[in-house]
Formats: sequence, structure tokens, C-alpha cells
Amino acid sequence: MFELQSASVSEKWRIPGIFGNQAFSFEGALYFRDPSGIYYKLVEGSNRWRIFLQNQEITESVEVLNHEGELFYRLPDLAESLGLIVHKGKSWYYVLGSHEVVLDPEHNCIRYDNVVIPMTNSILDMGGLPYVSAEVFPVFGWRVELDFSRQHVIFRQNWGWWL
Repeated sequence: MFELQSASVSEKWRIPGIFGNQAFSFEGALYFRDPSGIYYKLVEGSNRWRIFLQNQEITESVEVLNHEGELFYRLPDLAESLGLIVHKGKSWYYVLGSHEVVLDPEHNCIRYDNVVIPMTNSILDMGGLPYVSAEVFPVFGWRVELDFSRQHVIFRQNWGWWL
């Protein structure tokens, strides 16, 4: 949504993945309708994402980094909740059931029982701790859903071949 001023236009709202038309004001609040006919109320928010594991909010216990427009999560913060065991003193080595998972930021890959899985996004080393994007979590049996309209990140267990 844009605000038209006398000599310029300024962007007021941007919600990735949401496209609307017919913006209007009603009782002091801004609303718009998306192409499917759903109405949304626009409210001021923050740039902070709320993190959920299934239906439980875990925002306060997970460090999130926005790097070049992509969200990265500090993996040691999530490890126990996701069923991972961290090798003692080695935040780059994890055990998942009977499998060993090693993060390799130098080669931008994950080694799952010595099977190399290349990553599209970088594995970041921040202060000696791994920060990973959403693409890493399916290796651990989880998928990440982003709700851009509410700024929610939801981790859901994903059953797959590795279990």
C-alpha cells in the first residue's frame, strides 16, 4: 500500500505473498481485499517474528537473524525441542535417532551419516554457533512454515524417509 503525497509516493505496507486491491478506511482503520475476496485489517506491527514449535510459542528461547532478507535460526537453541542431541561441546555435530548429522559451513553442506547434502543458503557461523535457514530443517524431520501476514514462523514435524 502506498501513500500519495503532494510531491512523492511513499510505501506504507508490504506483506510478501499478499496482494490486495480496493484498499479503504473504515472507523479509522485501514482494510484491503485480496483477489480471492478475503478482507484484511492492516495494523501496525513490529519487524519481530514470533516462533512456534507446533502450537507452542518459543520466541523467547530462539535467536533469529535476518541475513540478506532470509531468516536464519540459531540451531543449538532449537536442537533439544526438535529431538536432536548435541555432541558435547560441538555445536556443529548432532545425533538424530541413530544418525549423525554434521553441519559443514566451509563446504555449505550437511553430512547425514556421511551422505553429503548441499545447501542453497549458507550455513552461518556467528560467534562459533551455527545459524541455519529453513531449508536445513527437513533433514531433521521438520518443515518450516512462514505466515507473512502475522509474522509467524511455525515448525511442524514432517514425516519422511529419514525416520
